[in-house]
Formats: sequence, structure tokens, C-alpha cells
Amino acid sequence: MYGKGLQKLPIDTRDYSHHENFGSLGASNLPVTDFTIYDSFVYTVQKGDTLSAIAVKFGTSVANICFLNKISNPNLIFIGQNLTFPAISPQILNQVALDFCTAYSIAEIQTAMWGIPFDPLYQMAKIFQLMGKYSGYGANIRDACLSVLKFGSLQESLAPYKYSGSLSDKSRDFLANWANYPIGLDTLASKFKDLSFFNVDGTNDFFDNIRSALYIHKQQRQGVLIGLVWHPEWTEVPNGIIPDQMPNSTGEGHAMMWVGQKTINNQIYIVAQQTWGPNAGDKGFYYFPRSIVNQIGTQGFGAFIFSRFDKSGITSQSFFGSVLQSIKSFLGI
Repeated sequence: MYGKGLQKLPIDTRDYSHHENFGSLGASNLPVTDFTIYDSFVYTVQKGDTLSAIAVKFGTSVANICFLNKISNPNLIFIGQNLTFPAISPQILNQVALDFCTAYSIAEIQTAMWGIPFDPLYQMAKIFQLMGKYSGYGANIRDACLSVLKFGSLQESLAPYKYSGSLSDKSRDFLANWANYPIGLDTLASKFKDLSFFNVDGTNDFFDNIRSALYIHKQQRQGVLIGLVWHPEWTEVPNGIIPDQMPNSTGEGHAMMWVGQKTINNQIYIVAQQTWGPNAGDKGFYYFPRSIVNQIGTQGFGAFIFSRFDKSGITSQSFFGSVLQSIKSFLGI
């Protein structure tokens, strides 16, 4: 059986509204073609851009941008110049029997944004450190997001422990206890902090709000962290396609990342990236129809998206004004 582990969110008015600060796509602007956050894209240089700022924005390096776009002098770019960013391959993790789904999903999200594999075990230990205990079952996705803001994420290459489910691996409680991780790792992880996260909402139904948020932020390769009740009937569905009818089984709390949309038999689905390895679903992905997504939106586990914008000390109106122009530029409106 696949390991899970998710707690419901208490009400917290500190969660900023994604719609209020970034806006939502109207019905006429919602994406009609399939996409994921892993797709290639072209970015047009704007006034005030530098290659270093663009590299940070898209989780890459100046050297990589120069190599891909045949730029000989990184200090010489111009407004209107098109920069190509190729598609990247997703990292499908496998939590095996651990109740660490929140941390495994965060590691997949950070990997997509930064282009570097991250360690879910360290992340879970930091989530439990925030909670002040590690003996309980799982966590909630708000604490998972807060762990990135407070501690950052640790590169997989620096991970002190691995977990495959074998008897030689460290125990669950050992891996969950933050005191078992070298203190110096926190400094290394702090290089990959994010500035904020937002509650995904909007003027559409939940399904279209999720599509809207993913599409607005797809160039930053920002997935949506979602909590839901996972039903056992879904695990082995053919081709990872979730049926339109919600099962009657009890199910368990689970976290995952939503990464885009896919059209199957003329019906649009939300693409979910799992934490059960590439043999689950459709090579690690599942596809959720509108009817199920909208019911998930009422379950109380939450849906969040990271941002490189610092939302501390700002009002909704001033923040919206600071990013509205970049959103309009991306949408071509």
C-alpha cells in the first residue's frame, strides 16, 4: 500500500489570496491547449531585466541561459529579445511507506522551480521541527510550505540519508527527528528559500482557479501543492485517469502537486504528479476531472502555490499593482 500522511488545515487568515494578489484568468483567457510546468517556453526580455534576475526568476543560471541562446556577452541583452528555455524532465519521487507525502511533494515542487533535485527526508524533518513533534501521523500542507520559507530545501546530492523501504534504511522516527540531521545542513538549505506562498482561489470554480494559477505561473515552473482525500480505487485506475464519480470509500489524507492540464477524449483534466514512483498511474501522473477537483476543493486540506515575491509588510492593493503589469505582459493583454 502506498504511504500517505496528511492533516487537515486549521483556519488561518494569514494565508494570502492568490486571486487578490495575482488575479485569475477570465473564461475567455483560460488555456485551451494542454500544458504543464515542465514545457519549453520563450521569454521576451522586458525593460529593467538582467540575465542574473531572469536566471533567478526561472530557476537556472546565467551560464545556462547564455549557452542555450548563444549569448557571448551576458551584459548585452536588449528589450524584446527572445530567450528560449527548453522543456525539463520531472523528478518522480517514491515515498514508499513513509507518511511524508507533504515533504515529497515539496521536494518535487522545488525541483521543478529550481531545476535541482531536493531531499524530501530533510524537508520532512524540518516540517516536524516547525510542528514541534514528529511522533504523529503526517503533517498539513501549510506547515510544508512554511518549512520552505523558514529553512529552504536541501539538495539531494547533500542528503545524509536515503530511504528505499529496505531493512537497512534508517527508521521512520529516526528520519523524522530533526535532531538527527547535521546542523550545517540548514545553512546549505537556506540558499533555496522561497519568499511566500498563496492560497489558490479566484472567481472561477476550483478546477478553473487551479488551471488559472498554473497557467499564470507556468514559466516559473510553479506547481500547486494540493491536499485531498485519496481513495484506494484510484490507485490502479487505467492510464491514471480518475473517473468522474467520487468513490464511496473512506480514503486517506494525501498531498500531491498539480502541474498542468491534459485533454483526454475531448475532456480537460488537471495533471497531478504523485510521490509513488514512475510505476504509479501514467508514469507517475494521474488525471483529475472537473467534477472531482471541485469536490476536492471543499475537503479542507488546502491548495497553495509558491512565489518569489515578498508579501511581508504589503497590502493586497499595492502588491497587486506591483505584479499586474508582468501578468498582462505574460498574457499578451
